[in-house]
Amino acid sequence: MTITSHILGYPRVGAKRELKFACESY
Repeated sequence: MTITSHILGYPRVGAKRELKFACESY
């Protein structure tokens, strides 16, 4: 749930990159 909040806070471009990183991390 925390990751979702971070993605929302991060910019659109950053969100996509963060999502990929989170997906690989998990």
